[in-house]
Amino acid sequence: MVTIVTVTVFITFKNANIFVFSSLNRNFALSLWREMKMMNEATRAFVREHRDDDVRQLALRGTKDPEVDLAFALQQIDGRKRAQEKLPSWAAVEGIVWPPHLSMEQCSSEQTARYKAEVARSGGVFVDLTAGFGVDAAFIAQGFQKVVAVELQAELCAISSENFRLLGLHQIEVVNGNGVDYLHRMAPADLVFIDPARRDEHGGRTYGIADCTPNVLGAGDHGSLIT
Repeated sequence: MVTIVTVTVFITFKNANIFVFSSLNRNFALSLWREMKMMNEATRAFVREHRDDDVRQLALRGTKDPEVDLAFALQQIDGRKRAQEKLPSWAAVEGIVWPPHLSMEQCSSEQTARYKAEVARSGGVFVDLTAGFGVDAAFIAQGFQKVVAVELQAELCAISSENFRLLGLHQIEVVNGNGVDYLHRMAPADLVFIDPARRDEHGGRTYGIADCTPNVLGAGDHGSLIT
């Protein structure tokens, strides 16, 4: 059974081999996050002080404090501003980590994610094969006992793992890996979700389903994900 929302694909099936790989536990994810982007106290203070300021003006002025990671601070300030309209309930949570601009642009709005959660309803095990920043997984997860969020980019895995903790979504396991590869090896699930990236390798928009990443029209041994 398949339900499609735009190019979002819901799949329900019970025939999959059990295989666990490259799972990021929360401690490792946080360690990875701190290693990639050290959110030191100076940077935190800068974000708090300038959270409502114009990002472009901040970029022009810069900072005299060498301890401030200005690029990351601006990413956090800009992300929160965008989230106030796009993800208001998340913007209200202190400590949420915001991803790079493209991920903020591509993620579902809160309204859209809530609609997808209504379509998905509830069940035992839910798998998101293209989790990205984790917005869809977070909202759909509220109706499921166990959730696996698969994402290819390690940085987004670390960010979403920390955010899921802050949001109290302890039933979500974050997996760093290729969603289509995981599909061939995963344990049985009640619902599988794919929302492919609609960008090409140069960052341009794509419109054909076959041009999205991953290509949901061809999934190897499982055949087409759309019937």
